[in-house]
Amino acid sequence: MKASLPCTLLLLFTAMLAYEASIPWLRNSSSRSRVTDLESLLPKQCTVRPLDPDGPETTRSIHIRRDTGLEFHPFQHNWMVRNYLGCDVTMEIRFPNHDGRPLSVVRTVGRYSDLELNIPKAKELEVDVHSVGEMFD
Repeated sequence: MKASLPCTLLLLFTAMLAYEASIPWLRNSSSRSRVTDLESLLPKQCTVRPLDPDGPETTRSIHIRRDTGLEFHPFQHNWMVRNYLGCDVTMEIRFPNHDGRPLSVVRTVGRYSDLELNIPKAKELEVDVHSVGEMFD
């Protein structure tokens, strides 16, 4: 009886280690399905309009479907996009040039990061989300 207790404890400890080692594998497989769901949540196309500089502080920030984790807001003289997601997001941004001709740039915003766009905050932006990278926890 006394000899089986250490064996039982060793077996229990080994089982716990095996379970903990399997968690990242389980997390990675569920992350892939969440990315698919996330792509359906993200707006494929949205418009960001210039903000009223004289308006109250709450109107100076624009959230594009904040539940998806993307936020556009002014930073100094330019637009900035903030990504609250655990994955990279690649988007095409269209805006009028100083002479009115349309320009288009493709930018990738890293996970949990900000990206300052070299686009004046007075410009209206059209944003198309092209791809969403792999989700990391």
